[in-house]
Amino acid sequence: MTTTNVISTPEITGNIGSCKAENTTYDINSFYRQSITVNSCSGQVISDFKYFDWNTVISIVIIVIFFTILQKIIHN
Repeated sequence: MTTTNVISTPEITGNIGSCKAENTTYDINSFYRQSITVNSCSGQVISDFKYFDWNTVISIVIIVIFFTILQKIIHN
């Protein structure tokens, strides 16, 4: 036989079991991004951090290298 126990405290809010951590990431500028994670039931911010977006730098470096090689090929 199985029994179901329910524990209730004032700190527990929302629909237990259906809450999710919703994550949103957006660009602050060309090089930095911000990621915010929020509890979908309570609206509480779980994490909020900014970070350097290396993808932008790597893309710029690849483009510069490509055009440098292309320029060397054309002028030879």
